[in-house]
Amino acid sequence: MMYILGSCYSKKRQYEKALSYYKKVIPIAVQREYHKDYIEANTGIAFIFKEQKQLDSAIYYCQKALKNPYGKLIPKYQLEASTIMANIYESQNKKDSAYKYLKLTIAIKDALFNQEKVSQLEKLKFEEAEREHRTQRRIASMEIAFQNKIKYYILLAILLILGAFTFILYRNNQKKHQTNKILQDKNNEIESTLKELKSTQAQLIQSEKLASLGELTAGIAHEIQNPLNFV
Repeated sequence: MMYILGSCYSKKRQYEKALSYYKKVIPIAVQREYHKDYIEANTGIAFIFKEQKQLDSAIYYCQKALKNPYGKLIPKYQLEASTIMANIYESQNKKDSAYKYLKLTIAIKDALFNQEKVSQLEKLKFEEAEREHRTQRRIASMEIAFQNKIKYYILLAILLILGAFTFILYRNNQKKHQTNKILQDKNNEIESTLKELKSTQAQLIQSEKLASLGELTAGIAHEIQNPLNFV
């Protein structure tokens, strides 16, 4: 927070306030091992002294920023300090020192460029992996949807087959009932006809018996009336 305030005042060219905040950052950063804040605070102080033409002080704070081992791990925090040093020595016409820090600045920029390229490649790899993962998930989802659709159609086909089979059984059962009813009616009709035939047959037999008895009686009566003929 104090470093941010120092940077804000530095941009407004309120250098005294900026220095007070930067200097408060340094002991806290050392105590808590906030290397990034330590480098940035020293670089901020060096920039202010450079603007105020206090070049020895600017060089001192730049060197403090550059000597921090954390800066080698993340070179971008050393870039501003090395650039300030190169500018100071160039303004003093100290070509060897200016070349040294200019070379360091170029090396840091190259390292940053390489890191950026690596970061971009890693980002591209991550995005590609993410796209592939999304594609695989989409394909898996489509496969699941396709399988579910197939299951649905199979279930629907089974239900239709069962429905058709049930309908056929029902229709056959109805036809069987109708056939049984027709057969039962025919049987009842046949039984009724047989009963009538039996009754008619019995009546015919009775009639024949009565007719035979009548003939016999008539013959006997005739013979009784004509005994001589009989003798």
